Amino acid sequence: MTNAAPNSDEIELLLVADVRRGPGFTLSTNVISATVDDAPAKVFTYDELRAAEIRSRNMALFATALGGAAQAMSASQPQTTTGTFNSYGGGMGTFTSTTYNPSQAAMASAAASANTSAQIDSISSNSEQRLSALQNSYLKPTTMNRGTRYGGVVRIAAPRLQADSSQTIEVSVRLGSDVHSFQLLRTFDPTN
Repeated sequence: MTNAAPNSDEIELLLVADVRRGPGFTLSTNVISATVDDAPAKVFTYDELRAAEIRSRNMALFATALGGAAQAMSASQPQTTTGTFNSYGGGMGTFTSTTYNPSQAAMASAAASANTSAQIDSISSNSEQRLSALQNSYLKPTTMNRGTRYGGVVRIAAPRLQADSSQTIEVSVRLGSDVHSFQLLRTFDPTN
């Protein structure tokens, strides 16, 4: 079974092993190798994907906090008004006025802070959901003995598909002394 966004730069496979004979072994992404059109492809470990999600979350939190600080600072600045006027003698002119309204600045700063807090909460919540899904579904190192069944998702890097293209993906899984190989044909999906 494969999963991932069609035409993306990675694929996901669901790998399930059922040990019925032979000695025990460790099942992990280290025993999986892959090629895409005969070129070696990266098989990601759980730790790599977890670290990438945490790094992405931290970068988004930093950018959001920085943007929020800039919004709050901008909201607390005095307001400048420019206009024209007519004098009693028939002359016209322009003026510029700078005013500061502390209550308006406080409300604008509070709104900017609330917006930033909501964005930070959303980023954190979404990241926790992705980390939880990764924890619950991704293949992690497991000792396999006779009678054991275990599986999980495996993510493999693959070049992004272009229109009307396809890729041949070969996956080999070493289960103890046995090697199981699979060949997949991935084709471009014009609906995505």
